[in-house]
Amino acid sequence: MKTQHKGKFHELTFEQQIEHLKNVGRRALIKWGYPENASMKLLNFTENATFSVEAEEKPKIIMRVHRLDYAEEESIRTELRWIMDLKKETDINLADPIQSEAGKYVEESEETLQLYD
Repeated sequence: MKTQHKGKFHELTFEQQIEHLKNVGRRALIKWGYPENASMKLLNFTENATFSVEAEEKPKIIMRVHRLDYAEEESIRTELRWIMDLKKETDINLADPIQSEAGKYVEESEETLQLYD
């Protein structure tokens, strides 16, 4: 059963929502060993925000920041398992999901949780 998170996020303007998700992404970068001041370019914003991330001496990555009112952690994990299975079982060229330094594919941000309460 999906938990609906509603709250202050929906009261933000479109630009404020993007800025909030970018700030959440910046804080999360540290968990993957990237500096908080890495270059983040917005690629897409719909159900989640997708950023291109670049930092000196680090590989370029794509980072997705999910909205709590749209996706739960288990659905994100299911999608990641599907991507890994496709990569393993087919010849489709897909990027590998990257684990955080704690060995997790999905991390949470306290700032995000507060905005949805």
